[in-house]
Amino acid sequence: MQIVDFLLFDQQASRKAVPNARRLEILLNRFPSLRTLKSYLAELFACHVDIFRYSMCMKNDVQKTPKQWTDLEALTQAAECLRILAHPHRLRMIQMLLEGQYSVGDLAEACEIPSPMASEHLRLMQRCGFLASQREGRNVFYHVTEPHLQRIMECVESRFDSAAKG
Repeated sequence: MQIVDFLLFDQQASRKAVPNARRLEILLNRFPSLRTLKSYLAELFACHVDIFRYSMCMKNDVQKTPKQWTDLEALTQAAECLRILAHPHRLRMIQMLLEGQYSVGDLAEACEIPSPMASEHLRLMQRCGFLASQREGRNVFYHVTEPHLQRIMECVESRFDSAAKG
């Protein structure tokens, strides 16, 4: 009888409630060359038990203490604000404004776009609460009012900034 045949036979016999340890002992007695695997199999079985216990523990933790999910209305508002940020010119403007105040003309020049287009981008970000403006004579200067933009930009820059990666 080949080892595979024995294992298949043993699986069918296991329906008769033969304990796993006993089946392992029968297998090792019938095939002495497998005795070297005994410690490995014991360790493997112990790992399997540990993984099962851990997964049950995690399952029980989830059932006992459900995570407090963010309200869908708040997530809808967050998605809208992230959609507003998801434009390369707006991201460049945020990068600059995190360093200080800039006029519409300065931001437009840095983004290589016309001033009216820069004003529209700034208006959208201001409406979302990211920016505030201050008029000085004929110029309008913008600055960041949302403190979390710094961390958002750090994430974007660390992931996508090729100059920083070297």
